[in-house]
Amino acid sequence: MSTLRDLQTIFARAVTGATATDALEEHVAGTRERAHQRIEVYAEAYSSRLLEVLREDYPRVAKALGERFPAIMREYVREHPSKNPSLRHFGRHVPRFLAARGHADFPPWLSDLAQLEWARVEAFDAADRAPMTLEELHAVPGDDWPRLRLELVPSVRTLVLSWPADEVWTALEDNAEVGRTDPRKTVVAVWRNGFVVRHRACDAAEARAIAGMALQAPFAEICEAMVESDDADVGSAALRAVRLLRQWVVDGWIASQGTAPMLSPTP
Repeated sequence: MSTLRDLQTIFARAVTGATATDALEEHVAGTRERAHQRIEVYAEAYSSRLLEVLREDYPRVAKALGERFPAIMREYVREHPSKNPSLRHFGRHVPRFLAARGHADFPPWLSDLAQLEWARVEAFDAADRAPMTLEELHAVPGDDWPRLRLELVPSVRTLVLSWPADEVWTALEDNAEVGRTDPRKTVVAVWRNGFVVRHRACDAAEARAIAGMALQAPFAEICEAMVESDDADVGSAALRAVRLLRQWVVDGWIASQGTAPMLSPTP
């Protein structure tokens, strides 16, 4: 006779599709056919709940796939069964899963779109950190700006994509037809402002500046990186960096430093 633990293991494996239901059917009351039907009720409920989670995390991917979404995502469920008590992490492999399938079944930009959607999920769940205010920024003495080290709030992340997934996302959001889309290297910043997740594309200069902030480089080095990206003079790059810094603060990207701004040592 099986122990309760054995039965629980058999039940879990049958419901999740890890094994056939034969081993469980002998423990279910009724005829074999009736037992199979009862087990299928639980198996369908389990699968449907996982599909619901994936649809919530990847609404634009679901819209792009249309009626094919359930069948393709059921394959994902089989290849990547849930192994965490929380379903929060269940969809993390979807971008890689779609990329591995190639482009025969769906548009070539779909895996990049999935990367963007998952980054938005992660940004929403990122830890809170008080953002810098414009008043706090303006309080930094002008002579300290070159040595100022900026820290990004935890929700900010950047994606380097092969397709303009941000444009595809917008078209799907507006219920517009996604027209001809050519591959194009695209850097997208994703962040949360309050309870709202946002994203936008960045040019090469801003992308280098964000990378510098992620390393907490002094503001002077961020300006130098923008000069290299834009092939602009130092003055123009510095002016643009200041404008971008103001925008980053308005968007809530920069972490508050309180009354003591973080400065690099004086040379």
